[in-house]
Amino acid sequence: MKTAGIIAEYNPFHNGHKYQIEKIKENLNADNVVCIMSGNFTQRGELSIIDKYKKAEMAVKNGANLVIELPFVYACTTAEIFASSAVRILNSLGIINYLCFGMEDNSKLIETIQIAKILLKESDVFKEILKDNLSKGKSYIKSKQEALNKLLNKDISFIKQPNNILALEYIKELISLNSLIIPYPIKRSSSYKSTDSLDSFLSAYGIREKILKGEDISDYVPINAIKTYNNIPHVKILEDYFFTLKSIIMSMDKDDLYNYADVEIGLNNRIYNNIFLSNDVESFINLISTKRYTKNRIRRILIHILTNYQKKEFDKYKHHTPGYIKVLAFDNKGRTLLKEIKQNGIQIFNNLNKDIYKLNETDREIIEKNIKADNIYNINLDKFNLDFYKQAFYLDR
Repeated sequence: MKTAGIIAEYNPFHNGHKYQIEKIKENLNADNVVCIMSGNFTQRGELSIIDKYKKAEMAVKNGANLVIELPFVYACTTAEIFASSAVRILNSLGIINYLCFGMEDNSKLIETIQIAKILLKESDVFKEILKDNLSKGKSYIKSKQEALNKLLNKDISFIKQPNNILALEYIKELISLNSLIIPYPIKRSSSYKSTDSLDSFLSAYGIREKILKGEDISDYVPINAIKTYNNIPHVKILEDYFFTLKSIIMSMDKDDLYNYADVEIGLNNRIYNNIFLSNDVESFINLISTKRYTKNRIRRILIHILTNYQKKEFDKYKHHTPGYIKVLAFDNKGRTLLKEIKQNGIQIFNNLNKDIYKLNETDREIIEKNIKADNIYNINLDKFNLDFYKQAFYLDR
């Protein structure tokens, strides 16, 4: 039996995602597709436009067999931590044969593996070039890419593209784990920020833009998802939380900001000084961001401040592999997979009151952090502590 894994955000689930699942099953002759999905907060520092339960339901209704949650402490972080933690969790399940992911250029798999091996060794020469680039105010990603260019002495500009960056991190972690999971890249036909449609395909970013403008998206999402998208009670965007963020930041000292995940010395001053000059999220981010401090990084930091996700927590969790999974949606094939996962020693987390005592201390902290973040996400809907009682969606087919 072949099982393919997908690391996803589904913000929101659309025709391209459905097509990907169908092609994976067809091309790999896969019996099952397991998705590990970010929940209510995403890697680029955004609130999911649809809540995690609905996203997971759409995925299972359109071909996925099991959807589990990538915990908040890993979902809203750097590409490196997002990717490595998702791969570690999938690997720990003991059932995944292939890891399927999008690349802007899927013909570059061999080159990507070569780059991954260099990064894992991190020679003294590589570290020196990287350090020199960072000292010039360049972002970590750009500094790393330029160091690789010098070491390999060939054009690796393809690695600058968002999905290729994630692909590199996935492969790094597979190599690091000596995993038996086989990487299977799929060509991505458009940029993640594309607003241009191709027949029935449009990027998640383009669809979010249409939703925010109140435009029709029915051509770009599966038929069985249209009703859900037409009945979103309140579209979630970070802008809704700006004045809460402003109050939190203004209530503390500059040095307190350094305690939050991904904030370094100097950046805390930029955040504090510019909060007094801003009246909305975008103007605030524009004032803070530089070549070194990207807009996505600033967005993630704002969510860390909003959810009180501190550096000491991040450092504790970033290399930890949870011994549990939180199931969001599954079908009858997924049910069979869950039995196998449980036999491999992974706890299936369903209900906080019943299952919290089965977990170790670190896993309990991660679950509790997840619940607090979800409560902030749902604050305008008065839906709290859903992980205490809400059951995963089940599709009998």
